[in-house]
Amino acid sequence: TDIDANGRLLNPRKRWGGIMRAIDQTDFETANIEFIECWILDPFIKGTNPNGGSLYFNLGNISEDVLRDSRRFYENGLATPSIPSTTTTSNWGVTPLNPIQITQAFSNDPADRPYQDVGFDGMADTAEQRVRSSYLSDVRNRFGAGSKAYQDAQSDPSSDNFRYYRDALYDQQSTGILGRYKQFNSPQGNSPVATAGSNFASAFTMYPDGEDLNRDNTLNEAEEYFQYRVDIRPPGHPAMQVGQNFISDRKVVNVQLADGTRQDQLWYQFRIPVAQYERKIGEIPDFKSVRFIRMFLNEFDDSTVLRFAKMELVRNNWRRFTYAFDTAGQYRNVDLAGAVSFNVSAVNIEENDKRDPIPYRIPPGIERVQALSNGGINILQNEQSLSMTVCQLPEGEARGVFKNLNLDIRQYSKLSMFIHAESLKGQAPLRDKDAYAVIRIGNDFINNFYEIRYPLKLTPFGSYDAKDIWPEDNELNINLVDLVKLKTERNVSSNNPNLMYRKTIDGKVYSIMGNPNLGEVRGLLVGVENPRDASGGRPICAELWINELRLSGIDEKGGWAAVAQVNMQLSDLGTVSMSGNIHTQGFGQLEQSVMERYRDDFTQFDISANLQLGKLLPKRIGLQLPFFANISQVSSTTQYDPYDKDVILRDKMKTFGSRRDSIRDESI
Repeated sequence: TDIDANGRLLNPRKRWGGIMRAIDQTDFETANIEFIECWILDPFIKGTNPNGGSLYFNLGNISEDVLRDSRRFYENGLATPSIPSTTTTSNWGVTPLNPIQITQAFSNDPADRPYQDVGFDGMADTAEQRVRSSYLSDVRNRFGAGSKAYQDAQSDPSSDNFRYYRDALYDQQSTGILGRYKQFNSPQGNSPVATAGSNFASAFTMYPDGEDLNRDNTLNEAEEYFQYRVDIRPPGHPAMQVGQNFISDRKVVNVQLADGTRQDQLWYQFRIPVAQYERKIGEIPDFKSVRFIRMFLNEFDDSTVLRFAKMELVRNNWRRFTYAFDTAGQYRNVDLAGAVSFNVSAVNIEENDKRDPIPYRIPPGIERVQALSNGGINILQNEQSLSMTVCQLPEGEARGVFKNLNLDIRQYSKLSMFIHAESLKGQAPLRDKDAYAVIRIGNDFINNFYEIRYPLKLTPFGSYDAKDIWPEDNELNINLVDLVKLKTERNVSSNNPNLMYRKTIDGKVYSIMGNPNLGEVRGLLVGVENPRDASGGRPICAELWINELRLSGIDEKGGWAAVAQVNMQLSDLGTVSMSGNIHTQGFGQLEQSVMERYRDDFTQFDISANLQLGKLLPKRIGLQLPFFANISQVSSTTQYDPYDKDVILRDKMKTFGSRRDSIRDESI
């Protein structure tokens, strides 16, 4: 009853309200869901709520018991004139006791609808007036029978009546958009039976309301979740700047209002890492079972409206590498929740083209993909890059992301990728070569991999040109054959394969560890490193964008193939059959792609004879001598050495001349 005569809350900073829903993908770790992401319109456009408030998110197991009585309520379980169901009462109202209904539907009799579509308290307005009579008396005594507060309470004591947003009453009162949706989420009467002659449906849902959000026919009462808190303050507040308070971007958009005037509107992009929760409630151990999400507002002085756009749980195809970039073949964990801040997200042309301090631009030479819509209009699809943000990275350490693959890239000659690097706003600025890019390709990232490391050029704040944002010096353009040559050099020098072998080529440091091969690439790792003796021993803060990882220069050299078959009938002596099959490296059939072409020199021949040798003897002997013989041979000489699957066999035989014969024999 903390309300005034107009029905507004008194002391509202002690009140909170919110919404919750079930989540389809519950295993966040397997799905690699890393962020809660949304755009929120500045709620202070009209100068209300100067002190602001807080927005909270809960992820985990949240009670579905809306009215706390440990009984599952569902509207289709209530009694009607044709369905005498068993019910009970509590301080809240009426709750069904009959067995749980599996079917989510109202009674088939339209006359039963007013008895079931009554909201979570299980009572129509007349029953609410009777049960809430003490509350109504308090409101009447405090404000008088003629006050708006009492009139609203008298008509709907539980404040749960539904009204469709296109209701005629709203048209008569010229109600705005916010007022039209004020009662749209109310459960009582939100599933009316369709009336004849109506031009549109006036229902919120045709399914009964119930305390079972995820439809598993059980009432979850556990409260165990991770909580996240976001400050909602006026635009000039320090917490509302990019880089603070989970704000990743701000965007000012000039829009035309309904009255014809134009207005600059400020949108914030919030990107909340699910691993950086404010606190943990209950005994939830991890993110393997996140069944619900709940949002609520708190600490606002007055009513406020938050407009959300693109409210998403964001997953990433790239996973954070949880080990140190070790060069000694040792798996050493790093504390991702420690002093070093490391976030992985995305930036794109649709949302971040006005990003501060450097706007997002499409890399030079890259064109956005066009999608043909049903109306024949070519729509440009969004183009985005992977973003890695690291801060307080100590000297000699690195952080990165990886992606599991299963690729054979031996047929390609070049691996390319665009990389952008910038300092973090509000942190110590970096110089060129203070940060290095690290790329690892191989079977794993500790014991068997190729590595490329090179210094990065920093993009100055305020740059707008795509060539400055994506400098040519930062591009990863490597010839894959250089990696194979590096392995051959290491093998010839008889170095220990368990030690890192390095060589500098065109300003990039190429390294090999173990025995990786380009024919079985199981993963790719991309990271940022604070190299020793580059930043003067101080930790660095930087953001990297990674885009358009691509292979080029496919080997289109062809081959040839032949098939021959001969069948000979030797009168009544018998038959002799001969067949042969041959193909060379690079040959492929019409339906095969370039990657499916043969990679060996193959020969096969088969000779068989089925004879009756008794025909060679005098007929009077009457002796039959059936004879069958078959000779077959199949030979395959692989293009690549079977033990070093990215080293061409002929090249390996030349390199190791003294072992040429044994290498050839082992490979055929």
